[in-house]
Amino acid sequence: MDVESSTAHEVSVDWRGRPCEPGRHGGMRAAVFVLGIQAFEIMAIAAVGNNLITYVFGEMHFPLSEAANVVTNFVGTIFLLSLLGGFLSDSYLGCFWTMLTFGFVELSGFILLSVQAHLPQLKPPPCNMASMDGSCEQARGFKSSIFFVALYLVALGSGCLKPNMIAHGGDQFSSSGGSDNAKSLSTYFNFACTIVFNTVLAQLQTFSVQQGSAMDTVLGGAFRVPPASLQAIPYAMLLLLVPAYELLLVPFMKRLTGTRSGITPLQRIGVGLGTVAFSMVAAATVERRRRDLSASGARMSVLWIVPQFLVFGVSEMFTAVGLIEFFYKQACAGMQSFLTALTYCSYAFGFYLSSVLVTTVNRVTARHGGAGWLGDNDLNKDRLDLFYWMLAALSVLNFFCYLVCARWYNSGADGSDAASAQIAAEGDAKEIS
Repeated sequence: MDVESSTAHEVSVDWRGRPCEPGRHGGMRAAVFVLGIQAFEIMAIAAVGNNLITYVFGEMHFPLSEAANVVTNFVGTIFLLSLLGGFLSDSYLGCFWTMLTFGFVELSGFILLSVQAHLPQLKPPPCNMASMDGSCEQARGFKSSIFFVALYLVALGSGCLKPNMIAHGGDQFSSSGGSDNAKSLSTYFNFACTIVFNTVLAQLQTFSVQQGSAMDTVLGGAFRVPPASLQAIPYAMLLLLVPAYELLLVPFMKRLTGTRSGITPLQRIGVGLGTVAFSMVAAATVERRRRDLSASGARMSVLWIVPQFLVFGVSEMFTAVGLIEFFYKQACAGMQSFLTALTYCSYAFGFYLSSVLVTTVNRVTARHGGAGWLGDNDLNKDRLDLFYWMLAALSVLNFFCYLVCARWYNSGADGSDAASAQIAAEGDAKEIS
C-alpha cells in the first residue's frame, strides 16, 4: 500500500502516490468500481467451482469421494493463499499492484484450464462413471498434471486477489470523513456480500450437486435444470435480503441497541453460525427421502433441495459480512489487507476439514467390510444423509463453541475499532482509486 503518514492527520493518495482530493477521489463511486471487479472475478470462480465436481467425476474419471476432495482442496487453497495476498499488499506492493499482478496469474490459469477442457488429447477417453464396471480410465500423468497446474494457477491468482479487493474497497472511505463515511463503510460491506459470496458450504459445492444430478431435473415437461445452477439460489437470496436488512432491520436495531451498524459484527456472525445447521438438517431430510423413493423406482424433483440453499443464503448474509467487517475494523493501520485475509483463511480450514472428514468417515464406516458412507460412485448406495446429519451436529457444537469464545473477546470499552484508534493517534494514508 502506498502510504504517506504524518503525526497530525491522515493523507490519502492515489495509485501513483499523489495526494487525493476528497471531493473527486474515493467514496462510494470508487468503491462501486471495485465491486464491479469483484463481480467479474466471482462469476469466473463460481463458473469453475460450481461445475468442478461434475467435471472431475464425469470427465477426468476420479471416484466421487476423491472428486469431492479435489473441489474442497481447491477452494480451501484459494482462501489460504489470501494470507499471501494480504501480506504482499500490506508489506510491499499495495492493493492496486497486487490486484493487477495476480489478476494476470488467475487469467493465465483460466486460459490453460479452458485449453485442457477443450482438447480431447488432454482428457481420458469418454465413458460412463455410473456404470461401475471399472472400464473408465482415470486421468493420470501429463493429463492430470496440466489440469492441476491450471487449477492451482487460478487458486493462486484468486486467493491473492480476494482480500485486496475487499480492503481496497474499504479504503475508499477515508476516516476523516466522519460518521458519513463510517456509515458508508458498513453499507459497502453489505453490497460486497452480494458479490463476494463464494464461500458456500463445501457440501453444497460437491455432494449437493451430485445429489441434484440423481433427482428429476425436468420442469414443465421440457426445461431441464442443471444441478450446479442451484448454487445461484443463495446469490438471489442475498440480493433480496441485503436491501431488506439495510432498509428495515438496521434502522430498527439501531434504535433498539444504539449500535451504529444495527448489531455488532460478532452478533451478526453468531446469527449466521446458529442458522447454518438448519441447512444441513434440510439436506439430510431430503436425501433420506430421495433414497427411499429411488429404491421403489421413483425420482424426487430437484426442487426439493432448494431449501438447503435458501437457508444457507440467509446464514451467509450474516456470517460473511460480519467476519469481513470485524477483521477490517479490528485491523491496525497498514494491516487491513492481511487481517481481511484471515476471513478467507477461516474458510480455507473449513474446506480442508471437509476433505479430512470425507476421508475419515469413509475409513471409519468401512471397517466392517462395507464401502463406507461415501465409498461408492452411486449416491443410491451411499449414506449421504447420515453424513449430512453428522455435519448438522458439528454445526451446533461449533455454534456453542463460538458463543464461549465471543464472550471472552473484548474489543475495548468504547467499542471503537483498532484501525480508527491508531489513525487518531498517528495518522495513516490509504490508497484510493
